[in-house]
Amino acid sequence: MTFLALILGGLVVHLGCGDGKQTAALRTSENVVVHGLDADVTDARKNIRALGLYGPVSVAPWTGERLPYADNLVNMVVADKLGKLPMSEVMRVLVPNGVAMIGGKKTVKPWPKEIDEWTHYLHGADGNPVANDSVVGPPKHYQWIEGPMWLRDHETDSSVSTLVTAQGRLFAIVDEAPIGLAGQHSLPDKWSLIARDAFNGVLLWKVPIRRWGWREWKDTWFNSRPGDIPLNIQKRLVASDDKVYVTLGYQAPVTELDARTGEILQTYAGTERTNEILFHNGVLVLSVLSGDGVKVMAVNAATGKMLWTSAKTFKGTTTDYIKWVITPISPTVPKLDPASNIATDGKVVALIDGPEIVCLDARTGTEKWRSAFPLDDDDKKRGEGGNLWVGTMIVRDGVVLHASPAKLAALSADTGKVLWSQPKKYIGHLWYSWKDVFVIGDLVWTWSAELEAGEFEGGKKGKQRTSWPKSVNGYDLHTGAQKKEVPVGSIFKAHHHHRCYRNKATTRYILASRRGTEYVDLEEGKHTVHNWVRSTCHVGMMPANGLQYVPPHPCACYIEEKLNGFFALAPERKLKAESSKLKEERLERGPAFELTTHHSPLTDSDWPTFRRDAARTGSVNTQVPDNAAPVWSVKLGNNATPPIVVGDRVFVAIPDEHHVVCLDARDGKKLWEFAAGGRIDSSPTWHNGAVLFGSADGWAYCVRASDGALAWRFRAAPEERLITVYGQLESAWPVHGSVLAQGGKAYVSAGRSSELDGGIHLFGLDPATGQVLHQNKLEGPDYAVNTAGKLVMCPQPPDGPAEFDSNFRLPMGALSDVMMGDGKLVFMRSLAFDAELKRQRGDTELSPRSGFLDETYFKRTPWSFGKQADYGNLIVHDKQSVYYVRQFDSLKGLDPTVFFTPGAKGYLLFAKNVGTKKESWSLRIPVRVRAMAQTSDRLFVAGPPDVVDAKDPLGAFEGRLGGLLYAVDSATGKKVSELKLDSPPVLNGIAAANRRLFVATTDGRLVCLGR
Repeated sequence: MTFLALILGGLVVHLGCGDGKQTAALRTSENVVVHGLDADVTDARKNIRALGLYGPVSVAPWTGERLPYADNLVNMVVADKLGKLPMSEVMRVLVPNGVAMIGGKKTVKPWPKEIDEWTHYLHGADGNPVANDSVVGPPKHYQWIEGPMWLRDHETDSSVSTLVTAQGRLFAIVDEAPIGLAGQHSLPDKWSLIARDAFNGVLLWKVPIRRWGWREWKDTWFNSRPGDIPLNIQKRLVASDDKVYVTLGYQAPVTELDARTGEILQTYAGTERTNEILFHNGVLVLSVLSGDGVKVMAVNAATGKMLWTSAKTFKGTTTDYIKWVITPISPTVPKLDPASNIATDGKVVALIDGPEIVCLDARTGTEKWRSAFPLDDDDKKRGEGGNLWVGTMIVRDGVVLHASPAKLAALSADTGKVLWSQPKKYIGHLWYSWKDVFVIGDLVWTWSAELEAGEFEGGKKGKQRTSWPKSVNGYDLHTGAQKKEVPVGSIFKAHHHHRCYRNKATTRYILASRRGTEYVDLEEGKHTVHNWVRSTCHVGMMPANGLQYVPPHPCACYIEEKLNGFFALAPERKLKAESSKLKEERLERGPAFELTTHHSPLTDSDWPTFRRDAARTGSVNTQVPDNAAPVWSVKLGNNATPPIVVGDRVFVAIPDEHHVVCLDARDGKKLWEFAAGGRIDSSPTWHNGAVLFGSADGWAYCVRASDGALAWRFRAAPEERLITVYGQLESAWPVHGSVLAQGGKAYVSAGRSSELDGGIHLFGLDPATGQVLHQNKLEGPDYAVNTAGKLVMCPQPPDGPAEFDSNFRLPMGALSDVMMGDGKLVFMRSLAFDAELKRQRGDTELSPRSGFLDETYFKRTPWSFGKQADYGNLIVHDKQSVYYVRQFDSLKGLDPTVFFTPGAKGYLLFAKNVGTKKESWSLRIPVRVRAMAQTSDRLFVAGPPDVVDAKDPLGAFEGRLGGLLYAVDSATGKKVSELKLDSPPVLNGIAAANRRLFVATTDGRLVCLGR
């Protein structure tokens, strides 16, 4: 395989993988994910697993008719021959610039002219935030998903500073320190420049950024909204072809990196304190702080030679929509560094100098002209001494555009003469309307100065009045004459503020963010509303490469339907359907289908499913001895799910290695293992002598508990289509590992969101045969503007057409989660179904707000129980008592005094009586509890120690300081025992059964404690 040198990172597919040995060899580094396909992959799975590579390298059975990947996902396809597979199918799945090596012949997929890059924060050096991309459109499919799941905190500076893309790579400055733990304490941030493949999200490289974050630019963690500081921090990163230009520290000089590898190529002398970077035709144009002002300089990017530096030091501006709050922990107002707002077309460099716009000659740096911007009287009242506002600065076709909150004006790039102006309107809290200026063709688009207004219920504040633009208008770039007016209908008619970031655009759409994402259609006025897509504070979304990129957010609104994480969304695609034969073959019978074995009935002391039972109580009737000590410990893999225990058998999944393992509960000896086609994200379920589980490959499985032989597997996904998720391939419709067994039926869901990929598919299966007994589908709802300006729901509800005259309290979609039941109803998050999966009204007692598998401890997503007001990060309960662990004593938002200090007073563990709702006991423990289990007389809690080691401050959170296991008297709260663990438990990673305790740890071990 002489072509291995071509593979620097990304996703590689091997067709005809055979025994898997060559497939494994294709993983040339940790940045490469490999997937093999063949008719029989039994030997390949065994060989790859024996090499310790299974997961990053995986294989799946394949008929050879079509490739099971989303469009534009794969970096390289390798095959000796294609057989009956057409080359067009290979080209479909390849990313632009992707490579096919077929029989040693290399074919490169060309870059489509219909998609565009986004190399600067505002698309290009000219400052115009518009992608020349005709593919990006309203989101219909996931392309890839990565982390972080949330921004670190809602009350502090954004933990994603900026985002750009070039040559099929995505670059972002991200803080990956523990979520929810920002505050006025010593726990450090963890900033890096991160590179991913733009089409599949696979991690390519990371470069640490040592001095970044709030400690570098102010004295407090708290950031009163909108607080976009430092000004223009988003303009510190630029990508161009195979190079990246960035400041690797807040006061650092500009550094050039190899975009393919992250290798530092050079650091430019004399560029310290750069606060804005542009790149145009081989030249870096920089805004560099000098004293209390700003100088502009140009540097030859290839040689590092300084081409020129401005003779003057400019004032720049610090005028922006910023609200300062003086508090006991931040008694002073931080000093803002000025922003010059530079933009260039290669002929001139435009910038702000206090109340004036200045243009420099881009070749020499000499001043061509300066001109007072025609501010409106309202601007002078709102601004600082008449200084211009940070925001729009666009240089396009001989015109310089700038906007204040009340005025949009165009100046001649040659002379500085004001060519025209149009009124704008300052809308209010967090609506960055003055920054929303988009040049598309010969038209300048911006929101109308004519506003509409309405009143909405605002909770404790009562009715609140809010405004929004009536239309978006297109003006001639050179004359200012209005050429087009597109009414926006009711898409912005909503309570609450615009998202705290400016909007972006393509040649057809403005991606607005009044609530989530509103696609404003400039061509046909067919606007759509997607309140379930929100993005990063002060950075926002990025339309490029035919995709909508969405970094994480800290928002709890719309939590029933809103997407979380760092992901890319694709527009509607013309998908090639599977053959009818493949669609029919969704149920496969295995060798154990008609073979049964004797099994003992469950006892009260068994733990047969995730969190013990269908209600996910985490409570069991057994008594673990107080002096329980390690009986055995087994290394399973890189990680493990929580175990289940029935009789003398323990069953556990190894998520990233796609296997379910059965162990002897007495000594930990492995009895069997079974390979699925993707991750298994949660505990399997024991049912009548069989083990049921779902996999991210889109299938539900049933294997015989005695020997792991396959009884049946059912494809719950509507078809075979893979995307990339956290560095591995998964179905667009994954099935959670933990199957709900209730009423003699097995319930599974396939899908992630009702809004994407055609929705979530629900099934009630016969556990013995895999036959479908009941099914339902959750799809949409989508909202689009009709000719009357109203929002119309699609699909229409059964009781008739649904139209809405505002984007407020619209019926929401759904997100998938581990299902639970109360003996009668089936629940998935906040949704209830009867035994036949028909929608019902009903509430669960236990409610994990962001899902059972969210382990982030995010402040805004605590669990709750019943109608009690109490909350916790984890909860277990029985019929008499509820047990909580809590990190935050208060969930109050926008308060600088509400934060958690690790290593200080610890976490609160407490119990409440279910009937009286009175507290039974409480205590503080120095443990960040990740796992809880209640037995007949004890509450077991485990997690990493609550310490901040000066030599390794993040060590406890990243597993290097081990774990602690506490046994607490469940009646009194008295600590009975304490045991140190070599590694902390996984989330919900404790099971108690038959007088023993089983703990799955983050280092991939299963530990049995007993006597």
